[in-house]
Amino acid sequence: MKTKQNKEAKPGHLVYVPSETLLVESEDPHQTTYLFTLQEPKVFLVLERSESSYRVLHKGQKWFVPKNKSYEVKNDS
Repeated sequence: MKTKQNKEAKPGHLVYVPSETLLVESEDPHQTTYLFTLQEPKVFLVLERSESSYRVLHKGQKWFVPKNKSYEVKNDS
């Protein structure tokens, strides 16, 4: 598995997210939100993308992860 930091991974692509990365339930700073810190690195399927983050599925819930903390997974071949 190769990874490449890419700010434009498309929905359906996989992204690698390192441990200690903070996932948030909402991007709206005026809305109460839940936070989750990854205890170990994970690979997520991109559901949506916004200007600064990707929406991913983790444990049955949708979360936002910052693009600058995400690395697109590339096929080795």
